[in-house]
Amino acid sequence: MVNFEGNNFYMTRFIVHVGDGKCGSTSIQNSLYNVREKLRGHGIIYGTSTPKNGHFSLVTLVGRTRGSAKLAEENAQNTIEMIRKGLAAGDADTVLLSAESFFQIGPENLLTIMRKISDHIDRVDVIAYVRSPHNMYLSLVQQTLKGDSRFTPPDVYSRRIDNILDSWRCSEHIDS
Repeated sequence: MVNFEGNNFYMTRFIVHVGDGKCGSTSIQNSLYNVREKLRGHGIIYGTSTPKNGHFSLVTLVGRTRGSAKLAEENAQNTIEMIRKGLAAGDADTVLLSAESFFQIGPENLLTIMRKISDHIDRVDVIAYVRSPHNMYLSLVQQTLKGDSRFTPPDVYSRRIDNILDSWRCSEHIDS
């Protein structure tokens, strides 16, 4: 924290895990939640009002939601307040966010969310765990078959993950 003319000025670093779905996000988020106090001891805040879903509810703030929009927005606001209080306490300068829902929203929408946490973003590092296309296809078919007998045939399945990753890699606001 730096003090300019009596005002608190927080330069915040962000580490953001953007998913992708079916790549262990839930396990990662459970692990992060379980060690959040140890992370805090190293100057990293992992705060969420929804431990099992990481920061999934934050996408509500950029117009995306699944389920109850009211509940998701309430969870998002509670999470932001929790993180901002941690930053204001001065015991951390890095915020760790994790949600597979970030993968599809792109860097500009993610920056909108981060600016609700801190007005002064110093650095943004993004982590994306992805699967090879054939493994992802098999996982999606398996998931579909749990509730339905219809699935996308392999010869028409297309998911341009390289384009999604390029949008993150080429963003002027993302440091790594």
